[in-house]
Amino acid sequence: MNFIYGSEAHHFEGRHNWFDIGLTYYLEDIVLMGADSSPYVEIYPMLLALGQGYGSVNIKPVHLQVERIKIYPHLVHALKSTSAKHLAHLPTTTRGWHTTFEAMKKKIESLKDPSVVKGDFGGFQIKLSIKTVSVLRALDIAESSDFMFVQTYLQRNSRLNPAPRMFFKPITLKDYFINFEKFSEKCNQLLVRKRHDLLQNLTSIEKRAIIDLSNVLGWNPGGWHGTNWNDNNAWWLHLGEFMVLVFFLNIKTNLMFTSFLFINRIQ
Repeated sequence: MNFIYGSEAHHFEGRHNWFDIGLTYYLEDIVLMGADSSPYVEIYPMLLALGQGYGSVNIKPVHLQVERIKIYPHLVHALKSTSAKHLAHLPTTTRGWHTTFEAMKKKIESLKDPSVVKGDFGGFQIKLSIKTVSVLRALDIAESSDFMFVQTYLQRNSRLNPAPRMFFKPITLKDYFINFEKFSEKCNQLLVRKRHDLLQNLTSIEKRAIIDLSNVLGWNPGGWHGTNWNDNNAWWLHLGEFMVLVFFLNIKTNLMFTSFLFINRIQ
């Protein structure tokens, strides 16, 4: 819940209050969402090919006082409960790439450790952002609107039911962990430079790979744009061709660096 001004109905700025009211549905599986096409609906795909275009959903506007509805996997909260260090910004160098890569692997290990992430992280949450004078009024609006209840989203949109029809895709925790392990191995095959004797900027594919891995993790990469899950030209489908290019680029870089040291030694 967020209080911008006073929390009381009689406060002269009370009309500017807004509250986030959420309801979590706890399930064994991770649940991703899709929805009928609508100008009021945004879908943020997660888990790449495993998610098949499903992810979290943002809906607006739907009601005079319900300014936004967010429906997203409970996994999001589990990831946020672990350290977000090194995941806030897109790395630009090979050193930063490996730092971010290791941070993501540590998050996965934390999710597997019940002493770090408390409780189950399956299921999903429905959260309404409501603008009204008090928390009690916000709770009344949330309950009377039916937007908190999953049954509302299983029906086709109509005049009586303004919410978009949604579709739910369960992902087992086992499949989630296997998917991350396999994709992180694809990233390893890029052979991103580990030596730090030369500060080297990332190639466009190396940048895309770390963005895609964050999507596989379930971490929202913000404004970063990764690969579509069904892209026939996805980099991981053409690793052999890419590795030949990397091999020759690394030879060129090493020759240039060796020449630089040789010239400086002569001087």
